[in-house]
Amino acid sequence: MKPDAVLFDLDATLCRRRWSPETVLSGAFDEVGVTPYTTASEMSAVVNDVPTAEDDVAFYTNCLEAAAARTDATPERAEAVARSYHRAIDYADVEFVPGAEAALRETDAPLGLVTNGSEATQRAKLDALGIADRFDVRVFADTGGIKPDPAPFEHALSELDVDPQGTVHVGDSLQADVAGANALGIRSVWISHGEAGPVDEVRPDHIIESPVGLPDLLRTT
Repeated sequence: MKPDAVLFDLDATLCRRRWSPETVLSGAFDEVGVTPYTTASEMSAVVNDVPTAEDDVAFYTNCLEAAAARTDATPERAEAVARSYHRAIDYADVEFVPGAEAALRETDAPLGLVTNGSEATQRAKLDALGIADRFDVRVFADTGGIKPDPAPFEHALSELDVDPQGTVHVGDSLQADVAGANALGIRSVWISHGEAGPVDEVRPDHIIESPVGLPDLLRTT
């Protein structure tokens, strides 16, 4: 069944960073004058377990605190480190997730972007990828709300003038993307990146390993 509209997450769904988180985090600890108490890989390991936040600095603060907790470390001056980390990132230094560019090109339906990133950081990525105008509606965390809250999804549905039942949402986060879409009756597609399937109550309607499989999925289901 051809969907009436397709909504996409951005980070780790359509694009991925090229810059080095380890280098940026090391510089942030140095700038703040704090002995490193966690690593970028440890932060990455907790990303999907950390609640979303009102802005990027708050989110990175949450990640630092959660990563430190895994090793019983004290997250000294976490907000200051997060602010330095955020300031040093070149958000335009991104590339497409394999298959994402083709998936956008081949999806024959109105498209929406629903991201938990701020408008400033996410527009830098969209411009770098050359896809800012590919979306009929763009919903950012600081202007439309934070997934899994229904508000950003509802805003996108309203702007596209479509019903939840005829809409698909594609994302990599079970907590933000899948749970948020499921709650509204939007058909959810989880990009697993090879991770094991969900074992808790958050169940996507469809699972694909990467965006490569999306065009066929939309044509055949």
